[in-house]
Amino acid sequence: MPEILGAADVLVQPGGPSPFNDYRFPSKLPEYLASGRPVVLPRTNVGLELRDGEEALLLERGDAPEIAAAVARLAADPALRARLGEAGRAFALRELRWTTTVDRVQELYREIAASEGRRFRRGRSTVPTRP
Repeated sequence: MPEILGAADVLVQPGGPSPFNDYRFPSKLPEYLASGRPVVLPRTNVGLELRDGEEALLLERGDAPEIAAAVARLAADPALRARLGEAGRAFALRELRWTTTVDRVQELYREIAASEGRRFRRGRSTVPTRP
């Protein structure tokens, strides 16, 4: 995969906002962003955390004409490509690290467990009991 990413001038995650894309996390996005190449992606999921025109180019619809326009914009502007690549890489290193992610997930599980523990102690548990 590193050879493929290294050969690309621009990396594109196609698609647009939808119930499916809002809740999935394309596994290639961290690698795309960390590669230092400019990234084009939909304004959904991780795209909601990136600054359009600063860390990536964000797609509103994610259709072919919009993707082609974004790629053409990048092809015409080497300085923009360089800025987006650097800022996208900084975002990935800051926000998409396993150690950071694991800490966030563990904290979420702790919050859920504490909340469920309070519900259980108050007698409102939805946990099935044996007859």
